Amino acid sequence: GVITESGAASITRALSYFPFRHIPGISELGNKHDARMRMVTKPLLIIHGEKDTLVPIAMARELYELVSSKDKRFVGIPGADHNDLLTTDSDTYFNVIKEFVFVEL
Repeated sequence: GVITESGAASITRALSYFPFRHIPGISELGNKHDARMRMVTKPLLIIHGEKDTLVPIAMARELYELVSSKDKRFVGIPGADHNDLLTTDSDTYFNVIKEFVFVEL
């Protein structure tokens, strides 16, 4: 399976939040990224801070929609920013990973 933490659907859209977004070849890279993410069919877990100021949670939701997997889960951590998911709510963080990794037989 695939676990993403504080991830974005598109590098081109993520860079639009920064002044250095006009990088040669970045559009081509973004198109390849979207195509590759559409090919993901493995189980997916996305964990994202609901107060993320670097990569807005809407971008993580775009990633969730982009991935073709039928077995996918999106978990927003209330109050968490980009780099403090674990310290904001470690119980939720570890429980969703445990549920994702250790499937009951």
